[in-house]
Amino acid sequence: MKRVILGMLMVIVFGCNVQAAQFSKATPVRVGADPAETVDVKAVMSQAENNLNNARVYGVEIIMNDELLMDVAIDQNTKVIYGNIPSEDGNMILWGDTGKKMAYLYDAKTQKWYFSPNDTDFSELEKQKDTAKQTVQTENAVKYQYIGKVTMTVHEQAVECYQIRAMESEPGEGSTCDYYVSTNGNQMISTVITMQSGYVSGGVTMQMNFYYPESLSVPQNVIANATLAPGYSVVKNKVNYKVKEVKGQPVFCVNDAYRTGKNVKILDSIMVCGKAYPVYEISDAAFLGNAKVKTVTIGKNVQVIGKKAFYKCKKLSTVKINAGNLKKVGKYAFKGTARSCKVKVAKKKYKKYKKLISRAKSGVIVTK
Repeated sequence: MKRVILGMLMVIVFGCNVQAAQFSKATPVRVGADPAETVDVKAVMSQAENNLNNARVYGVEIIMNDELLMDVAIDQNTKVIYGNIPSEDGNMILWGDTGKKMAYLYDAKTQKWYFSPNDTDFSELEKQKDTAKQTVQTENAVKYQYIGKVTMTVHEQAVECYQIRAMESEPGEGSTCDYYVSTNGNQMISTVITMQSGYVSGGVTMQMNFYYPESLSVPQNVIANATLAPGYSVVKNKVNYKVKEVKGQPVFCVNDAYRTGKNVKILDSIMVCGKAYPVYEISDAAFLGNAKVKTVTIGKNVQVIGKKAFYKCKKLSTVKINAGNLKKVGKYAFKGTARSCKVKVAKKKYKKYKKLISRAKSGVIVTK
């Protein structure tokens, strides 16, 4: 048991980059113990372990010294996972639908829900959930003592429990481990580990509270209010497009395009989950040093061409700008392109766009 306890502390204390939050832990309320009452603690613990291992839907609160580190739940039937992780800026709340490969994240700074399809990694939440389960592994070398019956309240539900203490065979370890198992059905409700540790001043009390919802699903209001997450990216024809927020709205930017083919078309917009998001910007140095590109067509929604966007694209000879509202061209955007590089623009935009491009000191020819 010592190995399990220490491993649990090391993973959670040093393996999680989280900020603890004030939390009212589930405190056992003694309901009395009949001195004549006997409980087969080995059988109870074995059944509790089996029940937890076989549970299809369950959650766990992980608490250290009365402060919540995280609350994680999973439904293996609906393939939905939930996480609540306190941070310095407020709780980070995550809903994930692993079946649909969709994640929803609440950002306390912006007070907004974001969604991110396809690329979300839930492995860290899974790891913490599984680590908590390891504290319930029974060991033949450990003796268990029945303490009495108590009432534990977890997730606002009061449960009558057996309190069972794991008795270490090695003296002087300075650790205790109490299990709270429901008297009705032998479900693991809580594990409380207290130990003196050289890593944490004053010792550590870890508490894992288990709860068992009927099912989990992503709330409809979360789905309805979520917007595409900044940082989400897709690759189209060897061009990497990445999401950023402009005036609170998600837009795509050309983020990386230095390994494209000879002819590149910057898209007008990109469809994500049935909605079109405009390609707003070609980011700084997006094409920098592209050795193959010869022609580029810029989509109609681009408003910004960043600094050195096409810098040292030595074979680039033709750029066609279809943008209807280009507002900014960064310094040296077209510097180092082919000597005779031409930038073609719409006749009605010629005067405005020529001025923008000339200010960028790129040395290209602007034509109608």
